[in-house]
Amino acid sequence: MNKTTNATTRLQELSRQIETHCDNVKKEIDKFIDSYILAIEQHRKKLHREVNEARIEKLHRIDQHAIDLQKHLNDIRHLLIFTDELMSEGTEVEILSFIKPILQRLEIHNHRNIPELKISDSLQFLPMEVASEFWNSCPLYGVITTQSVAPEYCVLVEKGKGLHNLRVGKRTDITLELRDRSDTPMQRGGEIVSAEIKHREAGSIKQLPLQIEDNKDGTYRISFTPDIADKYTLYVNVKNQPIKNSPFTFTVRPFRPHYGSFHCCSFCSSGGSKDATCGCGGKMPGGYKGCGHGHAGHPGKRHWSCCGNVLEHSECKKRHSTHYQFTL
Repeated sequence: MNKTTNATTRLQELSRQIETHCDNVKKEIDKFIDSYILAIEQHRKKLHREVNEARIEKLHRIDQHAIDLQKHLNDIRHLLIFTDELMSEGTEVEILSFIKPILQRLEIHNHRNIPELKISDSLQFLPMEVASEFWNSCPLYGVITTQSVAPEYCVLVEKGKGLHNLRVGKRTDITLELRDRSDTPMQRGGEIVSAEIKHREAGSIKQLPLQIEDNKDGTYRISFTPDIADKYTLYVNVKNQPIKNSPFTFTVRPFRPHYGSFHCCSFCSSGGSKDATCGCGGKMPGGYKGCGHGHAGHPGKRHWSCCGNVLEHSECKKRHSTHYQFTL
């Protein structure tokens, strides 16, 4: 009887613990969701402010342009009124004395360059873009942008070697920079970017695999690895339209391997031979033609004997000829 009572009491206590724990979890959920909703509401107000600021800025530019145009018209109107009064009431001497300054002023107004007002009609809400602000490590979605991408202004940015000096089997990374209609770099990603690389092999056109990565800052990384030495053509499109100067043609050359040994020094790799030389240019005293540890010219680390390059997985910097042996 006592065992049964104790078991019942333990079950009741366990039930109360479960209920208490579930209630606490619900409170945590409500606290988190309420705070998150508050953060979203604040984000909505921020987006509304950005829209209003964009509207005010555009209207201000229109008003300023209207003021400039009105000033230009007033200058011309005053000049015409003065000319009309001069011609109708002025003496011959006054007309002759003012005619040249009037003509010069008319010429200035006639050739005055009033720049065309360029205001982007793009004002977009991008609901899937992550905002720069986070709440409690949680992302807030939705940004306002006044930029609209213009494929004809988008360019490939030459960083490093770009499309020059490419080698078979070496990964190549190039950067695409998006620009808007005013030729200003875009500050966001999320656009439709496509690219393809083609070359001719065995009489047919072959397409080389590539990868496109959105850096989320208005730039994209295009990566590929050439598989044969050949002439390639790269096509880059934004919103299914070619970018500036697309397509791009470039040549990939064979990878130049090392023909020497990756050693610590020529003294060690040659077993102490005095005639052994090294591409690093280092020399040891005592008639040695090659390099040794701690001696002048030694790069201080392992390197290739053919060209002195300290990178083991690299291309040889030095051209060399192939010698053929014949047995007579």
